Amino acid sequence: WIRVERVVGKEVHGDLQRIVLGVEEADAWRKIVGSHRPGGVVRVQTRSASTWGARPVEQPYALAAVGEVGEIELLSSPPDARYHATVTEAARRVRALPVGPVVGEPLFINPSIAGFFNREYAYLMDVLAEGPPRDVLIVATGAGLAGARSAIDALLREGKHRVHLYYGLRDARDLPYRDELAAWGDVRLTLLVSSRTPAAAKAREPELAAAIARGRALAR
Repeated sequence: WIRVERVVGKEVHGDLQRIVLGVEEADAWRKIVGSHRPGGVVRVQTRSASTWGARPVEQPYALAAVGEVGEIELLSSPPDARYHATVTEAARRVRALPVGPVVGEPLFINPSIAGFFNREYAYLMDVLAEGPPRDVLIVATGAGLAGARSAIDALLREGKHRVHLYYGLRDARDLPYRDELAAWGDVRLTLLVSSRTPAAAKAREPELAAAIARGRALAR
């Protein structure tokens, strides 16, 4: 487990939060991301006063990107209020952290594990790397865009497959990674907006407006 020293940045997109955590040592950061596969998750852990013996509680997050050295990027959705408070304690703490040094109870993160795999339990990206060019369909909603983003980054670097992203959200005005998605010219993007508010299904960017139109046509 590696200590999180600070919150480097935070953006709010409706219910979602784009959070960038910072660790001090470059070697520690490499331990976190060194084995990362698209779809892989990290676990954020903190001690809890509400558990027996102040045992740690944790929350898994899909790693959204392997960016600058020392930075770990996550996408967080609100914890389900139906769960016991102890189950969601770590998630609520992460969402409440302000930008700056982490104060109070220490926060830790572990190296990325797992990744997207197919029904034969082989890592999907390994299968795609070995096979012929294909149409790759990626479906995500909410904070699931984090894992989808890391997979698309890897696929675009390969430049071998045709990538299609279907992303469901309530309101297009709250779209995370807005500029990045609009600039992904090699990705066939379809946005499925669930809100019935007219303004929620509009976008100023032509690429995103076209993606919303594709989603509307698909839902008919």
